[in-house]
Amino acid sequence: MKALLVFITSILSISAFSITTIEFSCSAPDIPYKYRFNLKGSVEIYTELNEETSARFYSSVMTQSLTKAGNNQTTVTSNAAVTGVVKYFPPGIMTKEEFILIQGLPKDNDGTFYNLALNFPGKFSSKIRTKEGFEYASECKTIAKKTCLFGSDLGELSDSERFTSKKLPNLFTQSRVYEGTKDEDADIGFKPLVARTVYTDKVTGESYTLFYTFDDEYDGGNTIGWIEDANGNKVASIGDSDIYTCQKFQ
Repeated sequence: MKALLVFITSILSISAFSITTIEFSCSAPDIPYKYRFNLKGSVEIYTELNEETSARFYSSVMTQSLTKAGNNQTTVTSNAAVTGVVKYFPPGIMTKEEFILIQGLPKDNDGTFYNLALNFPGKFSSKIRTKEGFEYASECKTIAKKTCLFGSDLGELSDSERFTSKKLPNLFTQSRVYEGTKDEDADIGFKPLVARTVYTDKVTGESYTLFYTFDDEYDGGNTIGWIEDANGNKVASIGDSDIYTCQKFQ
C-alpha cells in the first residue's frame, strides 16, 4: 500500500461530517520487551462530529495481530466486530495537530477495550487491553476519509444538486434491504412493493437506482430499501430513511 495515503488534507473540515468512513492502520516497532499490536480497520459514522460532540459506530470489523513481549514471542491474529464512539480533538487542545480518538468494545463484550488515538504523536500512543489484563500498544494513523456519494439520508439525496432524478414505475421485487448485513436472512421471502428513482451523477454520468418501500416487515411505517449501480450491484442500504453501508464515495 503506497505509504498509507496519509489522511487526505488532514481531516479537512471534520466538523462537517454527514455519513463518513474513516479507514486507519496501526503499527508498532519490533521491540521484544513491549506488548504490541498491528491493526487495520474502519469506522462509519452517521452524525456530525466536532470538538463538542462524539459520534457512535457499530460492529466495525478490525483485523488485529497481538504480539506478546518476551524471548518466546507469540502473535495471535484475529478479527473483531467493535462498537463504540469517535471523538475529535482540534489543534491546540491536547496536541499541536488535530487527532481522532476511537474507543470501543467487541460485539461479544469479552472484556477487551480499544483506545486508538489516530494521528496522536508517539510510537505507543494507542492501546488494546485484553480480558486477561494485558495491554498492547501501537501507533495509529488515518489512511483515508471517505464521504458517501449519496449523503446521509434520503432527504439529502433528493436535495443533492449533484444528481438528476427520474421516477420509475413501482413494482414487487425480491428485497435486498439486508443483503451484506448480519440480518440478511430477513430478506428471504420478503418481496415488497417498491418505489424506484434513478439518480444520474452529473459529474461522472453514472446512474444509480434507489429502491424503497414503507413495507417494513418488523414494525411498519419506516422507509427501508437499497441503492444499486447500473450493473445491479448493491451500493447502499436504507433504514428509517438513513443511508448506510455505503460503497460509493466522493
